[in-house]
Amino acid sequence: MDMPQLGISAFAVMITGYSASWLTCWVGTRRIGLRYGIVEIALAPLYWGLLTLAFFHALLRLIFQPHTWDKTPHLPDVPVADLHTPVIRPRYSSAAAGREVA
Repeated sequence: MDMPQLGISAFAVMITGYSASWLTCWVGTRRIGLRYGIVEIALAPLYWGLLTLAFFHALLRLIFQPHTWDKTPHLPDVPVADLHTPVIRPRYSSAAAGREVA
């Protein structure tokens, strides 16, 4: 079985795409004060593959379970009445719309 022949232009597009992705990551991390070294460059294609899996998982969930939301469990919210916070009721004017309240 012979390997497919890739043209030099296909190889150039692949190298240009990888380089552009790595360069933008490097610039972004440098701007916020983090490092982006050889280890991160080597792990980037693995990360891109995981992003692809996450995309297809989200797409399938959107198609088959559109109204489901995997929410992180938290403690229940404390009702406002339990915080001893006074309830502020809005004051409505009897003036007609567009007129200022005196």
